[in-house]
Amino acid sequence: MEAEQKDQALFQAQEEKVGLTAYFALFFAIFFFSGIFGELSKMGSGEWAWLGAFDFTTLGGKFGRLGALAAGGGTLAGNFRGVGGAGPRDAFLYAVTLAPMVIFALGVVKIIEDLGALKAAQKLITPVLRLILGVPGNCAVALVTSLQSTDAGASMVKSLSDNEQIDEREKLIMTAFQYTGAGTITNYFSIGAAVMPLLEVPVYIPLGTIFICKLLSGNLMRLIAGKLLGQAKG
Repeated sequence: MEAEQKDQALFQAQEEKVGLTAYFALFFAIFFFSGIFGELSKMGSGEWAWLGAFDFTTLGGKFGRLGALAAGGGTLAGNFRGVGGAGPRDAFLYAVTLAPMVIFALGVVKIIEDLGALKAAQKLITPVLRLILGVPGNCAVALVTSLQSTDAGASMVKSLSDNEQIDEREKLIMTAFQYTGAGTITNYFSIGAAVMPLLEVPVYIPLGTIFICKLLSGNLMRLIAGKLLGQAKG
């Protein structure tokens, strides 16, 4: 009941027209952050490579290598973080490696927000997300982003919370959904590619199982958080 009243208030506050630009920005953001264009760009013999220009991870680039070793010469660090680090120093350098993608993601979100994409998501996707997860439509971009980048997805959830666009319960649900199978698309098609030849089922079955687990996790948190926060208010 409280969620419905909040949605009605949000809709009333956003009665201004949501134009085609806003809907275009929303769907572009969903495809941009989903990783679909990135995977398509790798298909074939290079004829789809141009689609990488519309993919979040591809545009994020990569760190340069520090050098090269002869075959069997040992391990060489892939970026300035090095190998074998430990403690706060290594943690600090790891955090630095995350910063570019997080800043990039938040910059893109600010642009699509100014174009009205989040308002379009609020109007268009809220009924669906309320049903399957119990969160408003403006969480859609953060949910999709988390499938490709755990850090960017988490930053978007924090931004939604800081701007009071989601409440504590919705933040917990989003966190549970993202934490289960974090970075699903990126990790599944990169790390998981090593074992795909060994699979005895189509590749979409394990991927679908991960998504089901993410939904179950989010809804379990939805139930737990609803009871705990309800008791706290009582």
